[in-house]
Amino acid sequence: MGNAVERECQETSEQFGLIGELEGIAEDADPQTADRLRALVRKQVACLAPVRVSVTAKLLDVTTPTVRAWLDRGVLAEAEGDASTRRVDPRSLHAVMGLVRELRAAGAKPGNLLDQLWDRLADQALLDRSDLRESLARVRRGDLVEL
Repeated sequence: MGNAVERECQETSEQFGLIGELEGIAEDADPQTADRLRALVRKQVACLAPVRVSVTAKLLDVTTPTVRAWLDRGVLAEAEGDASTRRVDPRSLHAVMGLVRELRAAGAKPGNLLDQLWDRLADQALLDRSDLRESLARVRRGDLVEL
């Protein structure tokens, strides 16, 4: 069993590594190319198989109880399928991996990583709202309405 987990960890790590390279290229690309690359990234992540809790823990450099707690609290999404073993949805893992990397680079401490993740996820949920994006665009253009 250990070999299967190690192999899955290696394969998943390599897949996310390639996805990370595409994201890095998108950062430096012109807007149209960046949009195409990001669409490819979303498609590639959606094609990934659900990830074991133990593999997720290794990829995030946290413990398996932490991954289970994050699944229970909704920080990570549980993959649909066989209810006998918990697996992590790869889209959720991809999003959280990026946030964990950013938070650690900014000096996040392990003890409050969950709180910081929640804050970032809440911020992202707000930024994903089309009405807020439109309002922010108006502010940037100077289209302010005085009350």
